Amino acid sequence: MEKILSSSLFVSIVFLASFTAETAQAQPVGQAAEDVEEILVVGSRRRDRSADDSPVPVDVISGDDFLAQGDSDMDSLLAALVPSYNVAQEPISDAATFIRPATLRSLPPDATLVLVNGKRRHRAAVIALLGAGISGGSQGPDLSAIPAIALDRLEVLRDGASAQYGSDAIAGIMNFVLKEDDSGFTLDTKYGSYFEGDGDAVTVAGNAGFALTDAGFANISFEFKESGPTSRSAQRGDAQALINAGNSHVRQPAAQIWGAPEISDDFKVFGNFGIELGNDSEAYMFGNWAERQVEGGFYYRNPHTRGGVFRGPVLDANRRAVFIRNDDGELESPGQGNLDDGSALFYGDGSPVMALDGVARTVKVADLTGDMSGNCPAVRIRNYVADPNALAAIANNPDCYSLIEKFPGGFTPQFGGYVDDISLAGGVRGELDSGWYYDISASAGQSAADFYIYNTINPQLLSQRNGIPTYYDAGAYIETDRVVNFDLSRQFFPAAVDSVNVAVGVEYRDETFRIRNGEPNSFFIDPNLAAQGFGVGSNGFPGFQPGDAGENTVRAWGAYVDVESNANEYLLLGGALRYEKYTDFGNTLDGKIVVRIQLADNVAIRGAVSTGFRVPTAGQANLRNVTTEFSNGMLADIATLPPTNPIAIQKGATALTPEESVNTTLGLVFSAGGWDVTLDYYNIEISDRISFTSRFDLTAQDIESLLAAGVSDASSFASVRFFSNEQTVEASGIDLVASVPFELGRGDSTFTLVANWSDIELTAFNPDFTSDNRRLQIERGRPDSRYTATWTYEQGPWRFMTRARYYGEYYDAPTNDASVSFYPEPALLFDVEAGYEVNDSLSLLFGLQNAFDEYPMVNPHGEVAGLVYPEQSPFGFNGGFYYLRATWNAF
Repeated sequence: MEKILSSSLFVSIVFLASFTAETAQAQPVGQAAEDVEEILVVGSRRRDRSADDSPVPVDVISGDDFLAQGDSDMDSLLAALVPSYNVAQEPISDAATFIRPATLRSLPPDATLVLVNGKRRHRAAVIALLGAGISGGSQGPDLSAIPAIALDRLEVLRDGASAQYGSDAIAGIMNFVLKEDDSGFTLDTKYGSYFEGDGDAVTVAGNAGFALTDAGFANISFEFKESGPTSRSAQRGDAQALINAGNSHVRQPAAQIWGAPEISDDFKVFGNFGIELGNDSEAYMFGNWAERQVEGGFYYRNPHTRGGVFRGPVLDANRRAVFIRNDDGELESPGQGNLDDGSALFYGDGSPVMALDGVARTVKVADLTGDMSGNCPAVRIRNYVADPNALAAIANNPDCYSLIEKFPGGFTPQFGGYVDDISLAGGVRGELDSGWYYDISASAGQSAADFYIYNTINPQLLSQRNGIPTYYDAGAYIETDRVVNFDLSRQFFPAAVDSVNVAVGVEYRDETFRIRNGEPNSFFIDPNLAAQGFGVGSNGFPGFQPGDAGENTVRAWGAYVDVESNANEYLLLGGALRYEKYTDFGNTLDGKIVVRIQLADNVAIRGAVSTGFRVPTAGQANLRNVTTEFSNGMLADIATLPPTNPIAIQKGATALTPEESVNTTLGLVFSAGGWDVTLDYYNIEISDRISFTSRFDLTAQDIESLLAAGVSDASSFASVRFFSNEQTVEASGIDLVASVPFELGRGDSTFTLVANWSDIELTAFNPDFTSDNRRLQIERGRPDSRYTATWTYEQGPWRFMTRARYYGEYYDAPTNDASVSFYPEPALLFDVEAGYEVNDSLSLLFGLQNAFDEYPMVNPHGEVAGLVYPEQSPFGFNGGFYYLRATWNAF
């Protein structure tokens, strides 16, 4: 991974620390840890604001809650603990399998700002292009790089906050607060497996605190994890037909795997440091390093029908090519079923085919001579069997070759990547003699995803015959972000009101997205083979070409003012304004107003109205990628092009602009009979939303234009898409959080209910850019309701937990194909845990996640792609999971 955390960042941090050391003294180290449930960072610039008296909804989740789960992946942990947070398994989703896109309040991950210790977290390198519903095309941070054992708490602000924190804080903010303990050691080990007997997962994590002289702390956390793959697949219908016809080379029991990927060598390290400098100031620094390898499968390539690799033309008895007419009246090669459904067939001159006898599909055969003089025979396919005599003739002809020789049963590419993540942040904060609290900080972070693909081929290398390589380095995405902040705040006590808190600050931020090209074999083009219609690039994930490589940067300056006042003991008022200037996207001014009214000692109402914004990321504005998807039951290559590409412009693309939002929240907070309850309504309208379009099928003229424009692999494309601002989205819903502690027998219990009812609607969109299927994926692609009810009980050394999780109905279009879409039924799952504290140092725990082994509704179209269950199930489709955990503490 490149070293982007430049010496200038370190010099800046050291300079800030040394400069302030002569003038400041911090609050006692460890005080923040003692006030963990009282002092909040997110949502308010006041240093004494708590969740109980916040004017906007803030959830505080302790670090222990994260550890008391079967999962170790941060996205899965959040999905179990935050009701409006949803994430799917994302199988066969290209890079989205590595860094899964999630939703908060039904909005994509880059609509939620992620902070660590109150500082902006860098984005992930991956842009989600397959699956993911409304999250398609998003580029949020990689939360999987954060080890749960490093967390003191998580603060979740469920309200728009762009006017306070800048771009991305549309759905809310998640602030991960790291531990600050200066002593002690914890070792946590966990083993788990699915009831099916696969997906074995091992996690070893540790946390240690050290005194950094008498005036500071160093807190180090690590995690190592490995998890095996799972498969909940059926044999694809076309693969089974080949097997039934005697093809013994097709992989069994499933040619195409649907399940969790294999994750190996998953290392994470997080460090948090602080030291008093004197005169009410302190220096702080935190950072992380993480890496992992993720590997999964792609779609099965049928040896008779995969275009650009195996599928040849349909020929009549005289070897004349046969076509059908598409909806636009153009001639094209017949699809999977057109020879059997009575469709009219035509020759290239438009004349009808009068006699169907002898009309058959053929296997694609390469003429390697360069002048088409190889006299290669046609290999006809009858009853799922390729003509063995013709195959033998090709094998004996050095001028001819067919990939069916190397892959007689077809092949399934295996796609993997190395995901690296590194960051460093530091600064100085304290209180001046004038009473102003200051915080000067700088941070830098980088995420990189290096892609590889194997058990596949680049058909442009067919001249090497059976020596053609099957492993390819496809290139990499690299995201590098840098931020510098200067913040001031002070509390005043004028006579007219109880108090006024004033905060001001400035920020500089730049975000760079870079594409590294793949190895030459991954994108090599042989003009002779390209002219014969063979696909270009490593099949499944073509390597990035040198013309795709390069980097682009988004830069911004921002300034804000934030005022919050306790007008009296019953009324809290607040407001914020933020101005930001972007080098490529102009200026923006956004504001926020909040109010909280204490109606009685146990009842309050609260509300907020704000405007927000989000600029296109450098990746979204410049991405070029090729993915493989199903289209009407057939695999096709889909190119995602920059909006500036000539073909994208021809289809209606324009330069991207920032999206803007209006966020309204109204809530009720009350306590009665031991219950603490918050009920909040929210409405978020996003105009000019940044999202990729539906697919535009390419004509022969389009492909010629792409080739003329220098897009050398355009002959492989079936369709294209690009990012646009052609949508207005309205997300609304209700969040409920209720808890009550009570005594039961000789022990203490707590019952907690969290629920989310949500609705999302595309109120305006360009129907040419957004198909009905894409609209349904956005509007209904996540459950319309989520409930989680948790009961905990503690008595002596024993601890028990039972949790019920309910997921409402949603829309699922497996493999992005509307022809096989359906609505999976709601589901109710249960988790149980039992723990025993052996002594002060050792505790043991056994748990069942999805204790009754519930699976989603069976996919009624599973034979098309071998997908038994919904692809976008919010709780996955791997069934029940058991785990054992042992924790050892040294004080």
